[in-house]
Amino acid sequence: MTELKQQLQSALVVEQQSLAQSHIKYSLQHLGFERIDFVDRAHLAIESIKKRQYQLILCAYELNKGADGFQLFERLHAEHLLKCGTCFVFMSSDNDLQLSHSIIELNPDDFLLKPFTSRELEQRLKRVLTKKVALADVFNSLDLNDLAGALSRLNDYISKNESPNWLSYLMKMKGEILKDMQDWQQTSDFYESVLKVKPFQWAQLGLVECHLHLGRFAEAKNLLSDLIDARATRLPALELMTELCELNDKFDDALFHLKKATELAPRNVERQQHLYSLARITYDFDSQYQASNSIIRNLRHSVHESPEAYLTAVRANVDYGLTSFNETEVNRLAQQSQHILDNLKKKFPKEALNEQIGVATARIHFLKNETSKAKQIIESQLEQVNLEQVDNLEDALDMAKALHELGFHKDSERMFSHIAKVAEDSPNTLFNKFITAEKQLREEVKSSPKQLNNDAVNHYTRGNLKEALNAFTSAFKVMPKNPSIALNLLQTMAESPFLDFEAPEVKVLLDKCQATIDSATINDEQAERYRRLKQKLQEERI
Repeated sequence: MTELKQQLQSALVVEQQSLAQSHIKYSLQHLGFERIDFVDRAHLAIESIKKRQYQLILCAYELNKGADGFQLFERLHAEHLLKCGTCFVFMSSDNDLQLSHSIIELNPDDFLLKPFTSRELEQRLKRVLTKKVALADVFNSLDLNDLAGALSRLNDYISKNESPNWLSYLMKMKGEILKDMQDWQQTSDFYESVLKVKPFQWAQLGLVECHLHLGRFAEAKNLLSDLIDARATRLPALELMTELCELNDKFDDALFHLKKATELAPRNVERQQHLYSLARITYDFDSQYQASNSIIRNLRHSVHESPEAYLTAVRANVDYGLTSFNETEVNRLAQQSQHILDNLKKKFPKEALNEQIGVATARIHFLKNETSKAKQIIESQLEQVNLEQVDNLEDALDMAKALHELGFHKDSERMFSHIAKVAEDSPNTLFNKFITAEKQLREEVKSSPKQLNNDAVNHYTRGNLKEALNAFTSAFKVMPKNPSIALNLLQTMAESPFLDFEAPEVKVLLDKCQATIDSATINDEQAERYRRLKQKLQEERI
């Protein structure tokens, strides 16, 4: 303890409660800190950290004004203000499981649940500070991005084995450095050697990452099946399972696992953005809407707040609204979209967003069946915009959608072609795959989702089963996650005497319809209807 006291100099406490500040000050003085600074706002913490390097930052999650502790930690990392050798410890009086997952995922040095005694605080801080001080040369090398130097120094500590109780901590750190060096075979060998000694869960997760990078998908899946069921590893295992499914183009499965991860730690905006991308490629409009609006809820004061995030939410709302057949819901979504757009204008008044806002406004008018107003805006845009110039893929995509929805099909197809060409060079493989599918779908299906459904219903009620089948099939292409469409298509197929139920394409379509209905929430009437249809289809197949 005396040796540690001699090396402790400055600490920053981010805490708004004066009583807690006094309580913490006593403990930090007893630990040996010479200078203790107190702030009660995230922006003041950032100012202090820019002026001085602290050995300890003790941060409360609850900060009422401005950014909270979670957002402060994100900003410190995003702006590279947090040194590897600085000990960052969270405090919170909230023991909500989702919050705990979200904070732990940030990987702070410790997380203390309030209230705590002075003795507990000192013991926990002493444990993490001792490691930070002893391994200062390793952390200094990491700050300089000298991975080889950090690894060499860390290996010296491991070989000396002066603190046997630290061995797991040191080996885990070594694995992280090896992953950063991206020699995946060497890293895989390291984790294999660790697991021969003891089945550490962190080593199993590390080995899964190596398997994914080395294309060993079966091995990765075998390890993940157990890790997903374990409470301590469920969240990172779900993330890795999502990655595995994506690598195998199983996007529905990827979306399923990522939704589970998002439920565990909903504050991770980057995960919500990933969820949005997966929902888009699977045409799950409800999940797109949920993800984009979750992002909006967590944007304020965060490093993720940007015009693009607000525009994404508007676009997701409109896309979702265009697949809804409930007029009350459509009107709500239109109002919500306009509200987000108004907030965008207020928050970013100096941004050059006239074109994007114009297209979004046109699509909101179209959603409200104000087609003439929408066309007027888009026709004005066509006079000013070069459709062959794609500066921003998402902006161009929204314009292409608006053109398609309002009947400017040739212009829309031309724009989709240019977007697809530019997307080929994009590092975003999910967007590349999505735009390829979207381009083909827009070429095949010209009508809006609502029009497709109305046409299909009209054909069905008139007994035109072939036309109804074609219309419902087109509607299902556009809305493959809509249980009502799937149920209508299933019923039309069941009543169509001309269908060959042994034909591969018919079997695939039947299976897709049933998968959509099985995974959705349906009412009692729909459930009974579905039960009768399955029985009838089973008889047809026999």
